[in-house]
Amino acid sequence: MRYITNPEKAFAFLKSIWPPDIARREKVVIVYLDRHFMVTGHEILFIGGIDSCTMDTRIIFQYAVSEGAHGIMIAHNHPSGSVKPSKQDIDITQILIHGALVLGLKVAHMVISRNDFHVLSFFE
Repeated sequence: MRYITNPEKAFAFLKSIWPPDIARREKVVIVYLDRHFMVTGHEILFIGGIDSCTMDTRIIFQYAVSEGAHGIMIAHNHPSGSVKPSKQDIDITQILIHGALVLGLKVAHMVISRNDFHVLSFFE
């Protein structure tokens, strides 16, 4: 059983499940959590190119609700290796936080690379 109780544990879990081609294409992963922040599942939701990936928040929340999740962690990589969030990353985080609030979900959003991470939100 994996519990995600802080950003470091989140990053360790994400590294353990991330496909080995982290530096080739941008991917968005969703991790489903129960009310104790135990991981109940995960999957790749979106695959983009070398410098962008579209995140459809309606699909993210559809999956979260269909899985019966109490919380979700959204993570994506920057193939460049930089974990500095873009303006789009910051904007989508705000949308995720507001949408999760309406649905009664907790949400975390992180940018990761092979060796580093940046937390945009952590279960707000």
